[in-house]
Amino acid sequence: LIKILGSDIEELPRAAVGSLKKIGEPAVELLIKALGDKDKAVRPGAAWTLGEIGDTRALESLIKALEDDYDGVCWRAEEALEMLGHEVE
Repeated sequence: LIKILGSDIEELPRAAVGSLKKIGEPAVELLIKALGDKDKAVRPGAAWTLGEIGDTRALESLIKALEDDYDGVCWRAEEALEMLGHEVE
């Protein structure tokens, strides 16, 4: 679903983010796995959506995503961590 909807490299289309956010907690594990996807178009949207859902199970994976080779992922992971109340230094 993320790959199909995530055609924009910088972020998933707003409708897709909204849909995944509405799924909520059941989508968290799949989104965490998507943070490691080899397709760089998938990872930023996954990070952002995890922040939007607000489930703290994503904290460790989002912290690891700060070291991603693609800057778009790092930026979105930082924003997601801030949404979760985690201070990024």
